Amino acid sequence: MRFTASLCLLFSLCIIPVRFIQAQEEAKTRPVQTAQASTPAPKIEEPERVKAYVISTGDTLNITIARRPELNWRGQINSDGDIPVLLYLEKPVRALCRTEMEVAKEIAEAYTKLIRNPEVTVRVIERSTRPVIMFGAVRTPQRFQLQRDVRLNELLFITGGVTDRASGDIQIFTPEPVTCLPAPDANTDQAEASAPNPIKVIRMLDLMAGKEETNPLIRPGDIVTVMVAEPVYLTGGVVSPQGINFREQLTLTRAIATVGGLSEGARAGEIRIYRRMSKVTEQEIIKADYNAIKKQQQPDIPLKAYDIIEVPRSSGSQARRSWHSAAQEIVADEKQSAALPLRILN
Repeated sequence: MRFTASLCLLFSLCIIPVRFIQAQEEAKTRPVQTAQASTPAPKIEEPERVKAYVISTGDTLNITIARRPELNWRGQINSDGDIPVLLYLEKPVRALCRTEMEVAKEIAEAYTKLIRNPEVTVRVIERSTRPVIMFGAVRTPQRFQLQRDVRLNELLFITGGVTDRASGDIQIFTPEPVTCLPAPDANTDQAEASAPNPIKVIRMLDLMAGKEETNPLIRPGDIVTVMVAEPVYLTGGVVSPQGINFREQLTLTRAIATVGGLSEGARAGEIRIYRRMSKVTEQEIIKADYNAIKKQQQPDIPLKAYDIIEVPRSSGSQARRSWHSAAQEIVADEKQSAALPLRILN
């Protein structure tokens, strides 16, 4: 009996290691299941890259070279957009329209001939403080020190808006190349891209219509001029002969309506427009029939700045006007004489 029990115990001890080895083999082949496997991993959006600031004319730079303090430099770039003086370098380093990292990389490459593995740091410690000047047909001409990005419509609001003398055009003059142009494409002339026009003209009607390209960023040093309207003169047989402001799309009928229309006795069919030519000594005479234009038998005539519109009057109306003026003078003299104190003569 004891022999049988001992034999069973020995048999069971032999079976346990075999089962343990089989369990280990199954664990290796069985796929491991975790909580992350059943749940999809959340998507992490990469943060939007902030556009690096590009160096502008008038910015103050601080350049340091590690372990070589005698090579450090601080100052403003010159009018050509270069760092004027860096010790031991043969030529200036371009800084205008480049980032701090780009300038530091070029300086480091230039110093590799003198220093082993130079560590260069470039920082803009003060942005350009050149004022923006806004004047012309605005209610409050001002000078601005920009501390942030400002667009044209905001400057117009700050100055109180335009006056009635505004012609309808706004001129933005950039005295120095403080703005950076994008790289020209295949259809752009290289010479044209490298020499931008410093004057940009914007129509106020387009700005009021909300066109994005007519509301640019104003850069430090820009001179913004709201152009003053040039005159157009009306004389002769109109209700109020005077000079009016020339604006875009001004025509003969609109100009006459602005001064109150034609007066009594005006010869509307014999209107003359005197227009100066490119040479000061020359002028062009344009004849117009106001009645035919009103009846749409002739097209309306677009006007130009400094046009002189003469509306002849009939001789009878001139005589009546002269008699009326003389009568008014007589009445005024009588009133003045009646108001004088009496003198008693002895």
